[in-house]
Amino acid sequence: MEVMTEENIRRIKEELLSDRRLTLKEISVRTEVPKTTVIRIIREHLHVKKVSARWVPRLLSSISVRMEVPKTTVIRIIREHLHVKKVSARWVARLLSSVQKEHCLTCQKILELCRGIQKQVLKSFVTGDETMVLYYNSLSKRESVEWRKPGEAPPRKVKVTQSAKKIMATTFWDCRGILID
Repeated sequence: MEVMTEENIRRIKEELLSDRRLTLKEISVRTEVPKTTVIRIIREHLHVKKVSARWVPRLLSSISVRMEVPKTTVIRIIREHLHVKKVSARWVARLLSSVQKEHCLTCQKILELCRGIQKQVLKSFVTGDETMVLYYNSLSKRESVEWRKPGEAPPRKVKVTQSAKKIMATTFWDCRGILID
C-alpha cells in the first residue's frame, strides 16, 4: 500500500493549517499515516519546519521607541558593544537550615527508638503536602512551537507574567494511599 499519496499530502496539509502547533505524532494519529511518512511529506512536499515563537521583551521595545532606533540596532549594540548576552538561570539545591537539620535528627532518633516495630510505626504515619496552583500559566517554548515555511517570519509572543490568582492544593496520605485530597 502506497502511503505517499496526493490524498495523504492533502490531509496532512489540512491538519497543519488547522493547528500549527500539532506534533508529528498527533498528525500521524489523526491522518493514520506512519510518522516517518508524515516527516517525509512535511519536508519534501510541504516544505515546512517547526519554529519557536520569539520573545518580544517590553523593555527592549520601549528603549527602541524612546531612542527612535530599530529594535535590531538596540540588540546589536547590546551584544557587540556592551558585550551582554542572555543566560538561563541554574537551579541550585537549597541547603538545609539549622531548623531543618534539627528536624532530620529528631526523625532519625524516633526511627532508632522504633527499631523492631518499624513497620507498625510507619503504618501509623500520615503525611501531607501543599502547593500553590496558578489559574493561568503561559505556554512553554516547546508548546508554542508552530509549523512555518522557509522565509516565513516566526510567530511573536509577548512575555506574559504568571497569574496573580492562585489556589492552595493540599493532599494527605498514609502507607495505604491518599486520605484527603
